[in-house]
Amino acid sequence: MKITGNKDRNQKRKPVTKEHDLDETNANRSFQKALAESEGKFRSLFESMEQGVFYQTVDGNLTDVNQAALNMFGLTREEFIGRTSYNVEWKVIDEKGTLLTQGEYPSMIALLTGKPVKDMTVGIFNPVRNQFTWVITNAIPEYKNKEDKPCKVFVTMQDITDKKNAEDALAKRESELRIIHENIADIVWKLDKDTLITYISPSVKKLLGYEVEYLIGKPILEFITKEYHQSAKQNIQSRLVSGKNENPVHFQYEMIAIDGSKIPIEVSSSPIWNKDGGLLGFTGVTRNITERKKAEDGLRKSEEKFRLLTETSLIGIYIILDTKIVYVNPSFANILGYLLEEIVGKLSPQDIIHPDDIQTALKKLQERLDGIVENETTVFKAIKKDGTLIFTEVYGMSIDFQGRLALMGSMTDVTERIKA
Repeated sequence: MKITGNKDRNQKRKPVTKEHDLDETNANRSFQKALAESEGKFRSLFESMEQGVFYQTVDGNLTDVNQAALNMFGLTREEFIGRTSYNVEWKVIDEKGTLLTQGEYPSMIALLTGKPVKDMTVGIFNPVRNQFTWVITNAIPEYKNKEDKPCKVFVTMQDITDKKNAEDALAKRESELRIIHENIADIVWKLDKDTLITYISPSVKKLLGYEVEYLIGKPILEFITKEYHQSAKQNIQSRLVSGKNENPVHFQYEMIAIDGSKIPIEVSSSPIWNKDGGLLGFTGVTRNITERKKAEDGLRKSEEKFRLLTETSLIGIYIILDTKIVYVNPSFANILGYLLEEIVGKLSPQDIIHPDDIQTALKKLQERLDGIVENETTVFKAIKKDGTLIFTEVYGMSIDFQGRLALMGSMTDVTERIKA
């Protein structure tokens, strides 16, 4: 019996040739070249991305990072790779400023839970800038050989520091304005184009007794006394006609408090326009002027008393401001033979006092203004409108007149007494 199986199979097997080895080598080289090119493209993209990117293993080691991330961290590559997530030098905070523990970092959450972390905002202290870099972070866990737990995590970071700082500054400003609005005595308000209240500061409760919620959506005229309705409407219309470049204007009304009392107020308001020139509404400030009104009433009554006293007095009364006579009573005008309107604002002491006494009179006037002489009675020669020479006894003292230093005094004709 002949055994031919092995021989036949050996005869059928093709020998490995040198050409076959060369093809295999060339294929490997092509594969390695393509792989190198692909890795080169990945590395180039990795390093040039504006987003920060880094890799971290499950034990907390940091294995790779791009330049954008290093800029956000404020670290060199060597400093970053030399750290782990457990390094105590990390300072990471949440949006409220609370310092996070290592287990609360986005990368560690993804590794510990096996779930992606999406759009988590954190602040990372940057030692170069000496401030926190604010980033939106995404952490994607990666698995190996279908294992149940991730072996590493891929983290991306978007720098939002400028945006966050702007938002924080705006929030701070709004908070400051809110504190101001809630604590100032004046009422800050906004109306829509139909003059319905859309915003009013809490200070309205102190002035008028109303809750803010009660006022929102109600017409402003409902809280202005009826006798001022027409003037309020006219003022609103005049603001619209005047155009949007005019400065805020002031009006005075009376408002109705919750107890029915009438509160005198002053309003400063401006219309609000959109970019196309359409009216959006009005904004303004309302101020309680009760004390001012009382002061004005007191001043008016005081002036009435002064006028009544001086206009019925037989003694001449005068007020001199900046060397001009700004007030005289009828007796003063009669003594010198002038009409009131011929003196006030037109004549000065030099026009009345005789040239022989003018220098002495001006010296006495200045001494009273300077406080050197508080009060003193002096006799001067004066010239009446018709040229007649008379002797006058003059008394004067410095006063505050319309916020300025002035001289007020009295004048009596003593010609008969002197000549007697």
